[in-house]
Amino acid sequence: MELFDMGALVTTPDIGGLPCLQKLKLMRCESLEEIHQSLGNHSSLVQVHVTKCKKLRRFPPIVKMDRLETLEIEECGALVEFPKIEAKMDRLIKLSLTRAGIEVLPSSVGRYCTNLISLELSYCMSLKSIEGNFHALKCLEKFAIILVTQLDNLQQLMLTGCLRKLYLSSCNLKDGGIPNEVGELTGLQELDLSENDFTRLLQVT
Repeated sequence: MELFDMGALVTTPDIGGLPCLQKLKLMRCESLEEIHQSLGNHSSLVQVHVTKCKKLRRFPPIVKMDRLETLEIEECGALVEFPKIEAKMDRLIKLSLTRAGIEVLPSSVGRYCTNLISLELSYCMSLKSIEGNFHALKCLEKFAIILVTQLDNLQQLMLTGCLRKLYLSSCNLKDGGIPNEVGELTGLQELDLSENDFTRLLQVT
């Protein structure tokens, strides 16, 4: 299902009657404020993309989305609260919140989305806190936080050895602000710490 450039749409329809639906795309729906709660109970969806829905304020709790592999919520500045996750999301491999208005990334991401490969939080200018840690994200290969200036400390994240790409540029980070594990990521191929306020960096052995 694709809903593009629907300027008068305020809420999405109930998709519970479409049990075989696998992909939902919402783009440039300028008046959209709410996504129907049926989305969070849809067990066949594989991809959900929500882009440039600037008035979107409510995303339903994720109760049963067993097959979801990709969740992208991008350029939705009015969405200040990340969707509540209430069940395991073992198939989710890509989570992107680029330019979303969220203030907190809850611990449920690290607890329930354990097979994530890519996590993108770039340009989330309101992001203040990442709760919990990433200890259970054993498959995480790409983690990006770019131009997120209100975050003070990322030490608690506990990054895993599978990480290949780590982008932490322009985040106003200071000495001690990055995870100690960075120096132990033997598989790391790309590291970007530019435009931060470090006076020294961790020694990489």
